[in-house]
Amino acid sequence: VLYGGADRFRAETAAKLGALALKAFDERLPDAAALARVTGMSPVLAAAVRPRVAEKLGREAVEDFRIDFEDGYGPRPDAEEDAHAVGAALETATGLSRGTLPPFLGIRVKPLDRAQMARSSRTLDLYLTALLRESRGRLPAGFVVTLPKVAFPEQVLALSDLLERIERAHVLRSGTVAIELLLETPTALVSPDGAVSPRLLVEASRGRCVGLHLGPYDMTASVGVDAGGQTLDHPACAFALRLAAAAVSGTGVELSDGRVATLPLGTDVAAVDAALGLHYRHVRRALTEGIHRGWDLHPAQLGTRYAAVYAHYLE
Repeated sequence: VLYGGADRFRAETAAKLGALALKAFDERLPDAAALARVTGMSPVLAAAVRPRVAEKLGREAVEDFRIDFEDGYGPRPDAEEDAHAVGAALETATGLSRGTLPPFLGIRVKPLDRAQMARSSRTLDLYLTALLRESRGRLPAGFVVTLPKVAFPEQVLALSDLLERIERAHVLRSGTVAIELLLETPTALVSPDGAVSPRLLVEASRGRCVGLHLGPYDMTASVGVDAGGQTLDHPACAFALRLAAAAVSGTGVELSDGRVATLPLGTDVAAVDAALGLHYRHVRRALTEGIHRGWDLHPAQLGTRYAAVYAHYLE
C-alpha cells in the first residue's frame, strides 16, 4: 500500500507514481549487477528478478493507495481540510470513470480520539458524500477506510456506526465500506483488563475489518523505546505482529508490516543505496515471517518491494 497526502491526490496519481517508481528503479538499479550489490541477492537471482520487477513497474506499479488525511497530511484549518476532502472525492470519482485508479484504494482519516473525533468524522463524511454523489453511488473496488492510533473497541464501533449511517443515506448495502486498523498503541494489543485486543477490535467492526496494519514508530515509542531504537525489526514490532496474527487467525483479516521511514532520497549515492537495501531486507524479513503485505511512503520503494517479493518466491 502506498500512502500519499490527500491535498496532492489526483485521478492520475497512480500512473504518475508508477512512472516515478520505474524511473527511480532504472536510475538506481540499472542492471542485475547493481540490484545484486544493493540488495545482497546472488547475481543469478538478480538476473531473474530484475526484468520481472521492470515489467511489473511498467504494468502496475501501484497496487493499492491510501489518500492520507493523517500523518501524510497534517493539521490544517477546517476550511482547508473540508476543501481537500471534497476535492479528493471528486478526483476519485474522475479516476473511477476514466479507469485510472489503482486496483485498490482507500482513505486514512485522523484518529477517533477526543481531540480529533469531530474533524476525522467530518472529513470522512464529506469525502464519501461527495464521492457517492458524483459517482452516482459507486465506490472503487476494494475501498477501505484506515483508522490510525486505535486504542479501544469503542473507536472502531464509532467508525462502524458512522459508516452505517452514510451507507443508509446513499442506499448502499450495510457493510459496503471496509475498515483497516493501524496498530500503534499498547492498548491495541492488550486491553486494560488484560484481554487480547486485536480480536476485540476486529469484532467491534461488525464484519467490516479486512486488515490490521502495524504502525512501528508510534508503537515502539509508546512502550518507551527512544528514537535511536525505533526500527521496524525491533522486538516490540515483532511481538505486535505475532500477537495480532494469533488473535485474528482464521478470520480472514490480513496483516500488514509497517513502513520503512528511511527514504531513498538525495544526491548521496551511498545513502540512497543503503536506504534501498534496508527496505529490501525488511520486506524479505516480513515475507519470511509470513507477513505478505506492507505499506510504503515513496514510489522509489516499490522497486525494492517487488524485488523482494520475486526473490522470495523464486528462491
